[in-house]
Amino acid sequence: ASPAASSAGISLAGAGLINPRGMTWSADGTMYVALAGSGGTTMSQATSPHDEQYGPFFAGTTASVVRIDGFTGDGTTGCPVSVAGGLPSTRGMGGHTQGPAAVAFLDDRLYVLQDSGARAATAFPGVPNGLYRGNADGTV
Repeated sequence: ASPAASSAGISLAGAGLINPRGMTWSADGTMYVALAGSGGTTMSQATSPHDEQYGPFFAGTTASVVRIDGFTGDGTTGCPVSVAGGLPSTRGMGGHTQGPAAVAFLDDRLYVLQDSGARAATAFPGVPNGLYRGNADGTV
C-alpha cells in the first residue's frame, strides 16, 4: 500500500497560472515558469488531412513566461509577473494546449523552449518552434 498524500511541507508558490509547464530559478533565486497559454480565438481552416481527421485548432498569442514575485516559502503565495508575453499558443479540439514548454538561464540570460506543435507553422509562420533568448524589453 502506498502512503496517503499529505500537504505537510508543501506551499503554493504561485496561483492563476494558465497551463504551466517547465520552471527554473534565476541566479538570485527567483522562480520563472513557462505558461503554454490558452490557445487563442483564431480557428484554423481544415487544410490538411490531419485537420480533416482531428478537426481544427485554435491559435493565439496567449502564452508567456512569468516570474513569481513575493513567494517566501513560509506560506506567502507569490504573484506571477510577465517577463515575456505574447508568445504563440495552440489548442487542439481535444483540449491539448501547447506553447512555451521550458525555461532556463545561461549566463543570466533567459531562454525559452517554444513548442506550439506542428500546427504552429501554419498559425505563426514567422515564429517557428525552437529555442528563443529573452530580451530585456519582454520580447524573445
